[in-house]
Amino acid sequence: MRTAAFIFAKTLPLRSISEFLFYGLSGITLLMLVIRFTLYRSRRLHPWIAGVLILYLLTTLLYFYYPAPGGGSGKDKQDTGNHPAIRASSRLILSLDSLVDAYTGLVDEAARDIPGNMEQSGQQLLALVNRFDIEELLQDTLLYDSVDQSLGNMESELAAIIADPDLAEKKASLNMLSGEFRSILQATGYKQKPLYWLQSAAAFGPEHPGYWLSADPRKKGPYGQPDTKIIERINEKDRRLSTNTK
Repeated sequence: MRTAAFIFAKTLPLRSISEFLFYGLSGITLLMLVIRFTLYRSRRLHPWIAGVLILYLLTTLLYFYYPAPGGGSGKDKQDTGNHPAIRASSRLILSLDSLVDAYTGLVDEAARDIPGNMEQSGQQLLALVNRFDIEELLQDTLLYDSVDQSLGNMESELAAIIADPDLAEKKASLNMLSGEFRSILQATGYKQKPLYWLQSAAAFGPEHPGYWLSADPRKKGPYGQPDTKIIERINEKDRRLSTNTK
C-alpha cells in the first residue's frame, strides 16, 4: 500500500493534489459543520473540526497561489484559461486573410464543376500554404504543432486536387481540406472575416455529408446539392490572436 501511494503521489502533479484536497476538504468541512450544528446543536468547535478548518485554509492558499504548470498561480490559470492569448503580427493576420481568399476561390470553382479551374485554384492555395510562416506561434507549442500538422494535411489534399483527374475525387479532397483549414482558423482564433462552417448532408451519397467554409451560406455549395445547412459560425468565439500594434 505504501508503494502504491508513493507512486500515485509522484505521478500526480502537485497542482492536481491541491485541487483534490481543496474540493475534498471543502465537502468534508461543510458536512462536519452541518452535523455539528444540526445534530448536536453545539456551537463549540471540536479540536478535529478546528484542525480540518486550518488544513482547509492552508490548502486554499496552496490552490490559489501555488505556481501552476506553465507559470502563474492556480488563480491566474483559472482567469486566463489553458491557452493565453497570442499577440499575432499583422503579417500573420494578412497571411491568414490570403489563405481564406484563396480557399474561397477554390470552393467557388468546385461549385462550377470545372476540374481545370479547381486545379489552378488549388495551385494558388498550395503556394500560399507552402509559404505560410508560423514561427511566431512557437510561443504556444501545442498551437504550433496543431497548425503545423493541419498545414501538412492541407498540402496533401491540395496535391490530390491538382493531380487527380476525377472531379468527384477532387471534391472529396476538398472536403478533407476544408476540415483541416477550419482547424487552423479555430486554433488561431481567426476573426478578420466572417466564415460559416456549412454542411451538405448528401454531398457524397446518403449519410455521407460534405463540409466547407463560406462567408455567405446562401451561395451555391461545392458539392452540387441544395441542402446547405449552417453548422456554426467558426469565428464567433473570443479570438486567441490579437494584432500587434507596436
